[in-house]
Amino acid sequence: SKLCEQSFAGYAVAQIKKARGLNKKIVNPQPRDRMQLRDFCYILAGQGAMPLALWLEEQGINEEDCGLVAVNHAIGTYALFYEPGAGYRGLFSRKDDAAMVCSSVPHEAQPIAWLTSNGDAFRSHCKAHREYWDWVAKRNEVRYQDNARHGGGYDSKNMMHTLRLLEMATEIAEERTVNVRRPNAEWLLRVKAGEFAYEDLLTLAEEKLEMVRRAYQRSALPNEVDFYQASQVLYTVVDSLKTDPHLT
Repeated sequence: SKLCEQSFAGYAVAQIKKARGLNKKIVNPQPRDRMQLRDFCYILAGQGAMPLALWLEEQGINEEDCGLVAVNHAIGTYALFYEPGAGYRGLFSRKDDAAMVCSSVPHEAQPIAWLTSNGDAFRSHCKAHREYWDWVAKRNEVRYQDNARHGGGYDSKNMMHTLRLLEMATEIAEERTVNVRRPNAEWLLRVKAGEFAYEDLLTLAEEKLEMVRRAYQRSALPNEVDFYQASQVLYTVVDSLKTDPHLT
């Protein structure tokens, strides 16, 4: 029935999305150690900004002697004060290095610099880092090494199945049959071997997906499955299994 458009092509679309997400992980590996919030902090200087760690080193400043005051109406921006022995709390929480910490600063004190903290970029990094190493822990290592060897930066087996499903979906709509044995099996194996560029395969998959949509719009297939007919086929199969043990 026309429901095959969703069961075949819908699954293929999910595979395309999966391939895109997997591609991002393969070509953008995350470091073993997660970066810290301090790696996303900068000191405003002239028309640009300098990494916090580099600025502290150049100035010879101990961050434990620094204090921060949040700037009103400027999210993630702080006035930075420095005075050894003043009792400032430093720059980052001692309990959570993913959090900035502010100090009580005398009203007459003057900041020596302005610090900006890109919290959104830090949280995005944490999410990507967590997802990447979770994927590493759960991935099929043999399959991953196969993909790494062809150097295409994508899951070639995933893309092969995507294209196969889209072709079968079109055939179901136009020929009213399921062709399991593929006439282009040799080409599909080349896809599996990673012989084609990732972006070219994605473009081809999008083209085949559009062919599926057009095929089902003009298809003479019924909109839904004939459940009575399907039940009769099931009963016949079950009876055959009972009478011929070799079929099991």
